[in-house]
Amino acid sequence: MTMKIKTYIQLNFIYLKGIFYRNRFKEYKNKKKIVLTLTPRHKNMGDHAIAFASKKFIVENFKDYNFIELDTVDLYKYGIALKKFLTPNDIIMILGGGNMGDMYLQDEEQRRFIIKKFKNNNIISLPQTINFSDTERGRKELEKSKKIYNSHKKLLLTAREKKSFEIMKKNFSKSRVVEIPDMVLYLNERINQRRDGVLLCFRKDREGVLSREFKENIRILLMKKYEKVKVMDTVLKKNVNKNTRNVNLKRLLTEIRKSQFVITDRLHGMIFCVITGTPCLVLGTFNHKVTGVYKWIEELKYIKLITQEDLNEGLINICNEIMNSKITKYNFSKEFDKLTNYIQNLN
Repeated sequence: MTMKIKTYIQLNFIYLKGIFYRNRFKEYKNKKKIVLTLTPRHKNMGDHAIAFASKKFIVENFKDYNFIELDTVDLYKYGIALKKFLTPNDIIMILGGGNMGDMYLQDEEQRRFIIKKFKNNNIISLPQTINFSDTERGRKELEKSKKIYNSHKKLLLTAREKKSFEIMKKNFSKSRVVEIPDMVLYLNERINQRRDGVLLCFRKDREGVLSREFKENIRILLMKKYEKVKVMDTVLKKNVNKNTRNVNLKRLLTEIRKSQFVITDRLHGMIFCVITGTPCLVLGTFNHKVTGVYKWIEELKYIKLITQEDLNEGLINICNEIMNSKITKYNFSKEFDKLTNYIQNLN
């Protein structure tokens, strides 16, 4: 038995066991519900920030709905029990992020699972970056997703940048597709705070393109100019769940807010700087995720997209420029109005 078949059987078995939790959602019977699914239990605080912002968006804008959160484990554990208490007026939301495609195939399979199991409900996939590789596997998995997504009659797909919007429009012709910013840009976490030192926040995973040597050279050069140069990541050393999410996110945002400026190649490293009003130099990764989302915020002078060559040619000058930039206000509320209006017009 292949690992893929084994995993499929295990997930469906856990889902079927959910019948024993039939009283889990009894309090929600005959009440309008929005169910946010696939929230994380892992270490990546970018995804936890998306979950935090998504919940805030839902609770603040749809007070006539009851909010339910099912993380990646709860979905299978309680899914069948929840289905018993759902009505056609209830909404399923799938967490946004950058895992739509074949790189993080388990996440893509979980989305397919939801779309197949909840045929009668409006499903909204919150802002995603899509990236199916131009390989035999990537093309094969894209065809699987097309078949499943296009079979659902009430599916809304949202893209967090233009390229993903175009890919979704091309491949998921039966679904409505709109372009909306990353959900974390719904937040405003600006607090006046003393700033001291520089923060480096670089990827260590397969999405990163910066060499260890390059990152170390940047750190050494900065230490000649600044007394404090701190290295951190938005991926913690321990797993985080929905009960520990807020305290860990608060701690991370405080670290960013305390910095004079940040250099990062992480999308949410950049976005955390936007919402805390922290100057930031950001480098792109291997795909369109960072550069695409940057288009939403390119008018903010305190966030600057740069290349490795820029840093090689004049690191200190660029750092001085970004530190002296004006921290301007931002407001993406009108962009999120597209989603608000769509949901309000469903019933």
